[in-house]
This record gives sequence, structure tokens and C-alpha cells, in this order.
Amino acid sequence: KAVAHSTTLAIFTAVLKAGADNEASEAKAQAAAEAQAAADRAAAEQEAAGAAAEAAAECTAAEEVARQAAEAEARAAAEAQAAANARAAAELAAAKKAAADIAAVEARAAADAHAAAEAAAASE
Repeated sequence: KAVAHSTTLAIFTAVLKAGADNEASEAKAQAAAEAQAAADRAAAEQEAAGAAAEAAAECTAAEEVARQAAEAEARAAAEAQAAANARAAAELAAAKKAAADIAAVEARAAADAHAAAEAAAASE
């Protein structure tokens, strides 16, 4: 009877140990799966952070291009204004010269008329 009791106890102990080993294996597998999931999340977060940094750099580059374009547009507008001012100044100078030329012709005509009148008066 003692041998049967001892055998039953050994079988019961083996079953308990097998159950404990099985639970430990399941716990290890679950811990490994959780660790893998955490590593996957960390990798995804790192990839997202890299993408965000790349997008920020592209945004900064686009802002710089836009700033340069605005500066070029402002320079072009200033140059166009300067050209318009130069044209207006040239037109004003031409008008003044034409007026001076007309005044000179009128003065010569008046002087010629005066000289002709004096000559006519002297010949009488």
C-alpha cells in the first residue's frame, strides 16, 4: 500500500510539475510576444518620428523657396517701378527740350520780324 501511495504521489507531483512547467512556458511565450509587440511599437514610433523630422525639413525647405520667390518678386517689382520712373523722366526731359526748341524758334522768328521791321523803317 505504501508503494502504491508513493507511486500516486510521484504521479501527482509529476502532473503538478508538468502543469507548472506548461504555465511557465506560456508565461514566457506571452512575455516574448509582448516584448516583440513593444519592440514593433518602438520601431514604428521611431519611423514616425523620422518621417515627421523629414516632413519638417521639407516644410522648412519649401518655406525658404517661398521666401526667395517673394524676394525675387519684390526685386522685380522694384526694377519695374525704377524702369517706369526712368521712362517718365525721359519723357519729361524730351517734352522740356521740345518746349525749349519751340521757344528758341519763336524767339528767332520774333528777332527776325523785329529786324525786318527796323529795316523797313530805316528804308523809309
